[in-house]
Amino acid sequence: MTDSPKISVEEKIINEIKKGGFPLEMFSAITLNKRGWAVRPSLDYFDPQLGEFRETDIVAYKSSKTPEIFNILVIECKKLEKNPWVFIQQKRLGNLSENLNIATFQHHSVFYQKLEEKMNFHHYSKVPICTYSLVPFASEKDPNNRLAKSIYHAKNQILSSVSRLYNQREQMHKESGVYSGFTFIYPIIVFDGQLFSATIDEKDIRLSEENHLILSVEKELLKKRTIQLDHDLQQDQEYKPYFIDIIKKEYFEEFLELFENFYEEISESFSSCYEA
Repeated sequence: MTDSPKISVEEKIINEIKKGGFPLEMFSAITLNKRGWAVRPSLDYFDPQLGEFRETDIVAYKSSKTPEIFNILVIECKKLEKNPWVFIQQKRLGNLSENLNIATFQHHSVFYQKLEEKMNFHHYSKVPICTYSLVPFASEKDPNNRLAKSIYHAKNQILSSVSRLYNQREQMHKESGVYSGFTFIYPIIVFDGQLFSATIDEKDIRLSEENHLILSVEKELLKKRTIQLDHDLQQDQEYKPYFIDIIKKEYFEEFLELFENFYEEISESFSSCYEA
């Protein structure tokens, strides 16, 4: 009987690194850097609701050509080799613009109906929008349902990061005496694995493999917020709707190119969507 070959300490370390999400974080950060985004990886922040420190994988910053727009991407990186993520499609409801996270200056209003018309919502109007989610095949080998909770944890982690950044930018804008534009904050999950959307009707269930889909989430606000639909119409929000872009690793760079091109195209028309 021959002994199995011994694995060196270096090989064990490399294998452990490959199992985790760090290589995906590095890939995402390098892709962003190549496209001119300023990247801050592994940001720790204090979550007052949980009473503990948490970590955001990546926060990336970039200004558009128009001085009114400053974009922030809040990114979680998730790797799942054996179990696909599956999301159930729904019909789009309401204004897509209300799902945006826009930090504004004091005494400046964003008109969401004009925003809806001018922005045309780039990928928001072209990508499957989903609500429910699941991780198939996880129950037998995962008695604690850890894998099935992976989407839930990723969703909550990224929305917590977005809320913190939003409040931080609003406070910064409030304290600033100089208007320099709005901050748009986008939550994104870069996913290394198989990604599916499912359409369910009375007769059938249809699956479609996706490169990119959008998870629609509503989160209760601790404090009611009012948004300005137009000059004369306001709307109170007790639950804030969010869109989370879920993007396969292989599609991430193409997504960034489409995202950046979109903001270059709308730069001249955006000023009509706000008022001092």
